[in-house]
Amino acid sequence: MRHGVLRDSMMGPAIYSEGEDAVERAWEAKTQAARDRHARKALDADLDNIDAYTILAFGAKTLGERLALLREAVRVGDRLWAPCLDDEDMAWWGFIGTRPYLRAMHNLGDVLVEAGDWQETEEIFARMLALNPNDNTGARGTMARILMEKPQIRKLRALLRRYDDDMLLEMAMAQFWLDLRAKSADPAKLCPAIDERNAYVLRLLVGQDVGKIETSPFGITMGGADEAAEYVAEFGPVWARDPAKMAAIRACIGTG
Repeated sequence: MRHGVLRDSMMGPAIYSEGEDAVERAWEAKTQAARDRHARKALDADLDNIDAYTILAFGAKTLGERLALLREAVRVGDRLWAPCLDDEDMAWWGFIGTRPYLRAMHNLGDVLVEAGDWQETEEIFARMLALNPNDNTGARGTMARILMEKPQIRKLRALLRRYDDDMLLEMAMAQFWLDLRAKSADPAKLCPAIDERNAYVLRLLVGQDVGKIETSPFGITMGGADEAAEYVAEFGPVWARDPAKMAAIRACIGTG
């Protein structure tokens, strides 16, 4: 049965779900099997529990299963949050109750990237940025990749103008990618700014060894090799398809 209801609370609007206790236990569980078990109990109590679908998607065996679960999570969110979608004063992500919906959208976008569906991925992240311009989840970074993949230069320029002086490595590298397109581009003048932001990313991008890369369960280190490695894992194929840019980077860092 579906029991989800949009309600106001002291913490702002939220979806009330009878499966919430089971979902809390799922998030606290130590193994994916345990998380799945609690998530299924949440859906037994209420098919409108958005987080339960997201949790099950994390443990799904196939891409198709992940897509189906996350699409359902977003469909539920679209329906339950419909009264708020056109509210310009709505503090998306600022209200904790909105986060399961935004989390489901972001995860659906990530899985669509994996599936290579750039059109629907762009639509998902464009919606997220329209709802939540402050972009606490980093959707703009993935949007930059989408616009580089297609490529859509005007849209990418507009995105970078919208988030001018952004500290995300994805945005700095997107601007660098655009700058290298210019006929008058001088890589020797452009590379130092990227090195200042992250001294590892250009070297990893061209396959240079930077030594052991330390990772942390608490997130990435801004300016660290782990941040650079994460960027290259995601954006490396985009750069690899442009031999001229790769040659310019190699020449710039002395590996050409």
